[in-house]
Amino acid sequence: MVAFFLANRGKFKFSLRMTIAALLSILVGAILNLSQVYWAALSAVIVIQGSIGGSYRAGMYRLLGTVGGAFWGAVVAVLIPHGTMAALALALVAAVAPLALLTAFRPDWRVAPITAIIVLMGSTLPPTDPFDAAIERVLEISVGSLSAVLVALVVLPARAHALLVGSASKSIADMAAIVCLLQTSGARGVPVEALRVLHNDLRVQIAQTEARAAEASVERQNRLADGPDPESLVRTLRRLRHDIAMLGRVLREPFPETLREALEPPLLTLLGTLAGWLTAVSQSLPQGEQPTSPAAVQAALEDYRATLDKAIKDGRLSSASADTQRIYALLFVCGQFIQNLQDLANRAGELTSERRVERAAEERRDHDD
Repeated sequence: MVAFFLANRGKFKFSLRMTIAALLSILVGAILNLSQVYWAALSAVIVIQGSIGGSYRAGMYRLLGTVGGAFWGAVVAVLIPHGTMAALALALVAAVAPLALLTAFRPDWRVAPITAIIVLMGSTLPPTDPFDAAIERVLEISVGSLSAVLVALVVLPARAHALLVGSASKSIADMAAIVCLLQTSGARGVPVEALRVLHNDLRVQIAQTEARAAEASVERQNRLADGPDPESLVRTLRRLRHDIAMLGRVLREPFPETLREALEPPLLTLLGTLAGWLTAVSQSLPQGEQPTSPAAVQAALEDYRATLDKAIKDGRLSSASADTQRIYALLFVCGQFIQNLQDLANRAGELTSERRVERAAEERRDHDD
């Protein structure tokens, strides 16, 4: 039970923050004597996210969308009488269409047309004034949104930077798993279905890392946290994913026996070294440890290059054959890989440096408590 709690403590903290945010919004709504306080609680639950940056971003867009949608819904309700079903349909079109177009370009504003509909439909229930209903709705949602942001900042705050580190670590571990599969297959062809599954997992994980990076950027832009630019790490992960995809394409089909005999040993060494380095980086990130240089991968690549050149010089391989061209393509891809690996080492070094600072601060707070 304890092990389960420790492994999922982030999820337990999130559930606690959500519960406290809902309770706080109801308490504040009751103090302000809001008529429909449940809107505040719903907003708090919707706004609270896994990190401070995510909650801040969701809260600000919900506030802006609510104010804009409520104002526009009230204007439409006043300008277009909607006592009949036909008139109500016309008013709905006028209220929703422009805000729907805005949402199409800016999905974060999705709450605006929803709020406009609520205000418009609420005004059909006498004796409700449209602008009074709009103000009431803004107050209710504002209370919930601000409560959620406050709780995210105060109650067991989860920095997006720390979540980004964990997500990036998992992305790199997924890359290592793909390279391990390529090493296991060697030059004998890669099982396509297994490779597809691993690539799908990697794509999902990088998308999550991108979301964490966006939340970390929000924290940096609003001076809620320091740290390096997270977008540079995401760009590096995208490039590495492309490199791994190219490796898979080159190794997908088996090579002839003569080529495997000459070049498979250095290829397996290269892929094994690459997988080992990626695994080491994925493990060093959460620990705040400085990643090592990819020099070992570079050395393995040079051995592979030297073996290839010697095989062609000895006449064992024809430089004009399609399979030999594939081997040279593999050499080129690995060369690009090395550049991106060095970039990953630099970006990971920046992250771990900031992570060490955060962990030191956490230890000081725990000691003070």
